[in-house]
Parts: sequence; C-alpha cells; structure tokens
Amino acid sequence: MVPNLIDGLPVTAVANHAFQSCNQLTSIVLPDTVTSIGSYAFFNCDSMTSFTCPAGLTSFGIQALRSCDALETVVINEGVSVLPDWLFFGCDSLVSVTIPSSVTTLNRYVFSACGALETIHIPGNVMSLGTQCFVDCTSLSTVTFGEGVTSLGSDCFRNCSSLTALHLPASLTGVDTDTFTNATALQSITVDASNTALSAIDGVLYDSAVTTLVRYPRAKAGALVIPDTVVTINSGSLQNASLLTSLTLGAGVTTFDNTQVSGCSTLGGFLVAAGNTSFSSDGTALLSFDGTTLVAFPPGYAGEYFVAGAVSAIADDAFSDCDGLTTVMIPPGVTSVGARAFSGCALLSVAFVDAAITELPDSCFKSCPQLTALLLSPNITRIGANAFQSCTSLPTLELGFIDTVGDHAFDGCTNLAGINLGQLLNIGDHAFRNCDALTDAVLHPGLLTLGIYAFEDCDSITTASVGGVSAVPNRCFNSCNALASLTLGDSVETIGDYAFSYCDLSAGITWGSGLTTIGSESFAYSNGFQHLELPEGLEFIGSYAFGECYGLETVILPTTLTTLEGECFFEDIVLHSVIFRGDAPDLGDEENFTDGAAGLTAYYYTSRSGFDTAIDGIPTVAIDAAAHPSAEWLILEGQAFDQDMGAEIGGSGVSFLLARALGMSPSAIDFGKLPEFNIADGMATLEYFAGTDLNYRVQFSTDLKHWDDAGVSYSALDEDSMQTAGVAIGSGPLYLRLAIDHAD
Repeated sequence: MVPNLIDGLPVTAVANHAFQSCNQLTSIVLPDTVTSIGSYAFFNCDSMTSFTCPAGLTSFGIQALRSCDALETVVINEGVSVLPDWLFFGCDSLVSVTIPSSVTTLNRYVFSACGALETIHIPGNVMSLGTQCFVDCTSLSTVTFGEGVTSLGSDCFRNCSSLTALHLPASLTGVDTDTFTNATALQSITVDASNTALSAIDGVLYDSAVTTLVRYPRAKAGALVIPDTVVTINSGSLQNASLLTSLTLGAGVTTFDNTQVSGCSTLGGFLVAAGNTSFSSDGTALLSFDGTTLVAFPPGYAGEYFVAGAVSAIADDAFSDCDGLTTVMIPPGVTSVGARAFSGCALLSVAFVDAAITELPDSCFKSCPQLTALLLSPNITRIGANAFQSCTSLPTLELGFIDTVGDHAFDGCTNLAGINLGQLLNIGDHAFRNCDALTDAVLHPGLLTLGIYAFEDCDSITTASVGGVSAVPNRCFNSCNALASLTLGDSVETIGDYAFSYCDLSAGITWGSGLTTIGSESFAYSNGFQHLELPEGLEFIGSYAFGECYGLETVILPTTLTTLEGECFFEDIVLHSVIFRGDAPDLGDEENFTDGAAGLTAYYYTSRSGFDTAIDGIPTVAIDAAAHPSAEWLILEGQAFDQDMGAEIGGSGVSFLLARALGMSPSAIDFGKLPEFNIADGMATLEYFAGTDLNYRVQFSTDLKHWDDAGVSYSALDEDSMQTAGVAIGSGPLYLRLAIDHAD
C-alpha cells in the first residue's frame, strides 16, 4: 500500500519506471490522491495479478502496465481520457478490462498481444482505435462498440483468430482493408442500419452505395456473387478467404488480377455476370472479355489445365500460388507471359508448345518447389530475373536459343545439374547462386556480362572457365568448395573481391594474358593449391587476396607487379619461398607475408632494384640469373637455389638437370617418365616430356660418334606437355638420343 502522504506531502503521481521489473510485487493499492501514473511505472511486474486505478487518476504514461504477465483484471476509473501506446501490451493473462465512458481515445498497441483477453466493450465516447490496438489478441471472440466510434486503425484486429462475428456501429465512417488481416475465424460482418458510410450483405462488407467491396470475412464459406453495382474491389479484401469456393464478378467490375484472391485455397473457379463487358470465363479461369488474355486462375483448382487456343497473353500473377495445379499446357498462340505468372505454384510440369513468346518474365516460376519438367519454346531468348528462383526440384533445362539469364534467375535451384552454361552471353547477379548440383561452369568464351555472386555457394562445381568479360565480379564463385580447376581468358583484367575465396583450386589456375588486378580476399581461404605463379601483366594484388591459403608453399611474383596492398599472403602457414621477378613493389599496409612458415625467404634477382636484406619483415636472398638459370625450379622443389644441376640425385643415375627436363621431382624420381623409344611405319621415334623452358633436341647417329639433328621431325606438345620426335630408318644401324640444356 502506498500512503497518501509522505513527509506531510500528498502523493499525486507514480514516477516513470517507479516499480519497473519488481517481479515479486503481487498487488498494490494506490491512494486516491494519485492523478497520474508515469511511463513504464509497472512495466514487467510479472507477479501482479490485478490492478485498480485510484479514484483521482486522470492519466497513464506509455507502457505503464506493459508485460505484466500475471495481470488478469483491470478496472479503469472515470476520469481517464486516453489509454496511451502499449499500455497493456503483452499482458498474457489479462482476461477482463473495464473501460469507463470518460475514455475518448485508444492509442496504438494498447491491448496488443493480450492473448487471454476474450471480450471487450468500446464505449461510445471513444472516437478512434489506434493502429494494431488489438493485434495478436488470439482469444478475443466478442467486441462491442458504443455509438461514437468513427475509425478503426490499420491492423486493429490483426491476428485475432477467435473473432467470429463483428457488428459495426452507425458512427463508423470507414474500415481499412487490413483492419481484419488474419482474423482467421471471422465469418460475418454486419453494420448498423443507420450507418451512412458502410453496409453489409450476407455478412460481406461494402460501402453504403454497394459500389465497393470493402471486406469479405476470411472464414465465410461458400460462393460469392458480387452485386452488379460494385465497381471496385478493395485491394486485399478477398485475400486468404480460405473457404470461398466460387467467385462471380458482377456486371460493374472492370479491373481484377489474381493477387486479389491470393490465399483463397478452396476457390475452384471464376464466373462472370452476363452484363459484364470486361471479363469472361471458361468456367475455371477468368479471361478478358474477348478471351485472348488469361487474367486469373483459381488458387484452389487441382490437376492439369490446358490453356485455350484463343489465348495470346497470360497476365501478371495469373497462376500464382495455385497449390493444386500440377500441369499447364500453353498453346502456340501465346505471345506474352506476365511477371510472376506461375510463382508459388505446386506445378510438376509446364509445356510451351511452340509458343511465340520470346522471353520468360521476372519471377515467372519463382518458388515452384515441385517443378521437375519444363519444355520451353525455341523462340525464347531471355530468362528474366528470379524466373526460376528456389525451384528446388528442377533437374535440367534445355535452353534452346536462350543467351541471357537475369538476376537470381536460378538462385537456389539446388537440384539443377543439366544446363548448358556455355551458350549464355549474359549472366545476371546471383543467377546460379546455391545451385548445388552444377558440376562445371565452363562459360562462353565471348561472354558479355557476368554478375556478382553469379555462382556463389555452388558446392559441386569442379571446373570453371571465364572469358570474354573484362572482370570476374565480386563473390562470383565465392564458396564453391569443390572448384579445383580454373581457366581465365585473356580478356579478364580484374578479379573482384572474394571472387574465388573458399575454393579448392587443387588442379591449378590457368591465367589469361590480360590480368592486371586481383581484388581483396579474391582467393583467400583456398587450401588446395601449393604453388602459385602469377602472370606477367599483373600490377596490383589486393589486401588478403591469398590470405589463409593453408596449402600454399611457394609464390612467384611477376616483373610487372607494382603493389601489394597489405596482408596479401597473411597467415599462409606453410609458405616458405617467395620469388620476386621484378623490382620491389609498394608494400601498402605491409604484413603481406606475416605468419608464414618458419624460415620463410624472399628471393630476388640481382638485376632488380629496391631490395635490401629483408622485405616486409622476411629475409632476402639475391639470385644471379645467369649463374643459376634453374634457381626457380630448385626453390619450388625445396632445393637450394644454387644446387649443381649436373649432380646426380642420390645414386639414381638421374641428374638434377635431367629430372627438371623430364618433369620429375628430385624427391621422387619416376623412371616411368624417361623417354620412350618406338619403331613404326619406317620411323624411329622418341617420346619425352618437354614442358619446361629448357632446350630439347633429339639427335641421331649411325656410329655413336657423329651426331646430327638435321631431318628430325617434331610433333606439337600435347595437353600433358609430351612431344614425339622421329627419324626415318635407313639400311644401317640407327641410334637416337635426347640432348637437354638451358635456354639462352
């Protein structure tokens, strides 16, 4: 109990936050001298079960009794005129509230989320109910209004799932379409006969002149015949009427689209009154008056549907959210299909039978998770944005002559494996993101546009080839964890940020000749490659471009490199050697090689400038290229750069020079790579590995004393860098040998 005097002074107010979160407070008695209760005064008093206002109270602050979870009953005394924002919000146990006649305004969210509140009477002096005043009052079944209420705020009774009937007073001047959103049990709305703004027919709300359909109760069952006087159907007024089975448009309705019956899950067909000159019907679909445009299709229709041959256009949203529709056949005469035409359907298959349409519009089949078969017209050349987004069962698609796919066109098509990416010239942002079944992304060599995130998170892509475009954009192949082999065309000048981060790349990268810029984190967190030789022409490497590449051991930087932005090879924990072919680059924010392997060393050539005993914190070693022409190979093989190339490798009979020439590793001599001699068709041939910058010459002799190479024929190198040399066989003995030396 709060006394009426403290230190001889009357208690007239409860301050803001005075009892907030007093979780043990079960009840309180306030003296009648209290005229105001401040904002949040009893907020979150979880144990308080009842509250009686003092006789002198005239005002509450906002959220004064919010989230009093145990509060069951409240009696508000005469004198209070406004119930402010959030006053009883979240009072889960509140069953009964008495609102006095002095109250003129219920502000926003006053009773929101009072889940136990079952009945409420709004006295006649209340003129308006605020936005979401009773939202989420899931037990509210009875609401009565005194005469005087003129307006109901938007979403006023949203999610009042127990409200079955509502009688509106004569004073009410209008109702927003969303006033009763998700009132899933509402079966009937009636209006006082004296109301001059609204009327009701058979439980359906109209304006007083019956020219506008204001609201159809969501739980009203059966068929609706819209009166011929109705011209306008308010947006959302029919949506989610889950028991509406048939809809007849009256003679006066001139505009309609399928979004107006979205969620009408049992609506099986449209009918049209005889006097209507805007629409017609085939008994199922709503058509234009002349039958050439399919305007809307009933969401509750089940099975297959054959579009009539007279139809030349399918409107926006025409079949959207048709959960029972399994198959659609589209005739040759169709020349246009609207945006979102089939979005959200349960379609299994769609066939465009040589239809004349040239593109699939935006979101055409978006979120059709059961779509498995799609036959496209050969006339289609473009697929719009989001066209097949989240079609998770679509396994394959024959593109025909399609060369352009829009943003998000196949985003989330997790089962899509069969599609010819190589014919596409334009690929939008996010176009194939999350296509987990795609195994390769070998793109058209003349690709014109490639969007950001285009193949991000495609977990099964193992091979990618990009050419034509000047840039691989940001995050284009980010997190393609299985991507092992990458080929970049000569047109590619820039690799964007994160373009190939989190990729495997264990089979290597083939660089194009045009590359100048590698963006930030473009190859970061890619653990598959061990050796990295960056191409001539490259000038700039962005921050963290190869950061945390835990398998990277050696790096060769080109002569053209001018800038390392900072942390470029940060935390490459097994990186032991970096070779600079050019002058020392600008080091940006430095720490480019921080946390590499113990003993990490930078090598540079004596002909180059800008180097000292260390660069960016790691020691340097100078190489005389003329004296040590095989230095780079030795370093890559984990040998000393000045190793004698003529020396034999561990008693193998193979020198370091021969090992290099034949593609052998000094640490694992493979005698299977020795040259192979053959005789066929009058020719003696020698097949050998020739994939280095060494000089390879095949010579022949008839006496093992005099050797010649005139007349020796050579094949081109094959894809494995193997070459075959041949000499015509004469009448005497013939000997062949392979001579190898450093290039000049």
